Amino acid sequence: MTSFSELWDLGTFRKAFQTLIDLPEASLYGLREALQREDLPIESPDNLDLSNDDWLKVRAVLRVLQNIREDEGLASLLADIREAPDLRRDVDLAALKVETLLKVSPETEQRNMIRRAQYAALPVLENLSIEVDFRAVKGIDGGGPTLVPVFVFRLHFDEPVGGSEAIAFQVPEKITDVVLRRLQRAKDLRASVMQELPSELIHEFVRAEVAKDG
Repeated sequence: MTSFSELWDLGTFRKAFQTLIDLPEASLYGLREALQREDLPIESPDNLDLSNDDWLKVRAVLRVLQNIREDEGLASLLADIREAPDLRRDVDLAALKVETLLKVSPETEQRNMIRRAQYAALPVLENLSIEVDFRAVKGIDGGGPTLVPVFVFRLHFDEPVGGSEAIAFQVPEKITDVVLRRLQRAKDLRASVMQELPSELIHEFVRAEVAKDG
């Protein structure tokens, strides 16, 4: 028995799960690809006849099912689905649809394992936006104001940091060059360490990504 059986007692979960398995079969493959890329959209996809509110509930159920598959096994999850009381759907068809959504190739499973290792332990930076702000400074000896540029960084994380999922701060001109130099130094260090390590210790997918990054 998996945690699916416990969640099944929750009416909101049960309703969202039934909405999921009522989706047309043709839509499942696109959802599976997005789920494997961890790129499920926030808004309801155009090919699904769902409100954004219903989609968010289905999206949450997809994430839960994915976690159960990873932690407790796909076969056990499918067995629990077939035994779910009051499903009011063809249980074998429901299990087949979930299997279609969650089944991954060995290559994809390897990529997912690498991604989970890279994302573990600390908040993950998911996006970075940089803006240029110009501050007015009063001119000397009655002259007109002059403008001073300031970089404003906004970091977006996968979970709240300090109570917010985004942190904004300003970076003086002289510090931007320091940031770029230290980032390049870190990338050079990564490359030199990887060259010294036996090739079998670094997964081929990781080596390919580093080579692409240059």
